[in-house]
Amino acid sequence: MLSSEYETEQTELEQSVETLQNEIDNFDADSVRADKFIEIVKHHTNFDELTPTMIHEFIEKIIVHQLKF
Repeated sequence: MLSSEYETEQTELEQSVETLQNEIDNFDADSVRADKFIEIVKHHTNFDELTPTMIHEFIEKIIVHQLKF
């Protein structure tokens, strides 16, 4: 009986570790993107006109969807 409870707890803990690791990985990825954005902003703090190069640095991608009504 104790062995069964132990195995159940072990399985739950392993799943919890996997979930938490995924959350950490997502946080790290978000942190990298935030750091990149901050560096771009610092580089372009004072400007007189918006150039295509600046726009390309700020915009990673544009996704277009067709709306269905």
